[in-house]
Amino acid sequence: AGTAPEAAADLAGVRTASMAVVMFAFPAATMPPLERSGFLVPPVDGRAVKAATFSSSKWPHVGDDDVVYVRASLGRAGDDAVLEHGDAALARLALQDLRAAVRQDRGAELPDPVEFVVQRWDHGLPQYDVGHLERIAVGHKVRESRREPAERRRPAGSRVRLDHAALAEPGVAKFLEGQAVRKVI
Repeated sequence: AGTAPEAAADLAGVRTASMAVVMFAFPAATMPPLERSGFLVPPVDGRAVKAATFSSSKWPHVGDDDVVYVRASLGRAGDDAVLEHGDAALARLALQDLRAAVRQDRGAELPDPVEFVVQRWDHGLPQYDVGHLERIAVGHKVRESRREPAERRRPAGSRVRLDHAALAEPGVAKFLEGQAVRKVI
């Protein structure tokens, strides 16, 4: 705040939401087929889970013959009471909501997970209220004024472009499989 007080004041006004992500590992052998990439849950449904991603369905390289991964997101803007639960209780709530959704949609039961991990994002999601772009414009101007001349050639926040040589690298190619990538000569 001391080096750019105007930008700091503007950015401090950005509302944020907290959330938690529970990643479950389910035994593949007893897992019902989940052909979709996941689902969203509107607040009016009153569920703890706001979204789920069937990670192993969405990204086939995630998981293996032994485990299937499913991620559940909890916490909403203006309502983070569910996040007051400990990790084990949060995982139980998420599993309950996942099971209800899969039962309703697929008519099947989820098996017990072999493992779960909870990751919390306290105030990690900015809320894009009316006027958000104007509010952060000051911060972008300050950041741009402090960048080295070579860094100014690429606008802050712009997409990275990869040339053919970078795309040919095995690690890059594996990471980008299935992604919409624009090749640049």
